[in-house]
Formats: sequence, structure tokens, C-alpha cells
Amino acid sequence: MKMKYRYVGENVRQARLSKGLTIEQLAELVGVSDSYMGVAERGTSGFSIETIVKLAHVLCVTTDSLLMENTPACEPSSKMDTLFTVLSGCSDDEIDFIIEYVKLSKKLGMFKRK
Repeated sequence: MKMKYRYVGENVRQARLSKGLTIEQLAELVGVSDSYMGVAERGTSGFSIETIVKLAHVLCVTTDSLLMENTPACEPSSKMDTLFTVLSGCSDDEIDFIIEYVKLSKKLGMFKRK
């Protein structure tokens, strides 16, 4: 079975947009150039297997959903998916800061359940 790059690129594009990411942001999270991401999304070229695996991880989808035609690439986005996507681009120091900020905010009662 020959892979149709156009479908793979469109599935990646749909998953990226559902996460609210730009091509540039996704390229940085996956570790490829913006131009490579753009060309592959348009289906002019294909993604490497390594890149497909990274894309699936960053976008919180299965590799099947990226590779298969007529398979929805995106599950409905949840707050945890969004949080994961945002934190994926953070350094260890930034993540430590965020964790401490949330702990302190909860301790001070800044997050009250409605």
C-alpha cells in the first residue's frame, strides 16, 4: 500500500489546529524546521517514521490517526491535552516554577470549586 502524503499532511494539520498550534510551534516541539513541517503538511513530501511518532506524542493522537485516510486525526481536545501541549515546550525550570505556583495558589485558596 502506497502512503498518500496529502492525507497524512491533512491529518497532521487538523490535529495541529485542534491543539491551537502554529506550524512554527509544532515544528519546534517536534524538532524539525518550519519549512519541513509546511512542505509535509501540504503533502509535497512525507514525514519520517520518527517524526510521525513525535507528532503523535506532541499532538496526543495515535500514529494510526495521522497515517490513515478517512480516519479522524483529532479527538476532542481536553484541558489536560491543552496543558500537556503547553508544557511540552517548557524547560525543566519553567515546569518547576509552574508546579510551585499552582501548589501555592491552591494553598492560598485561589482555586475555589464552584
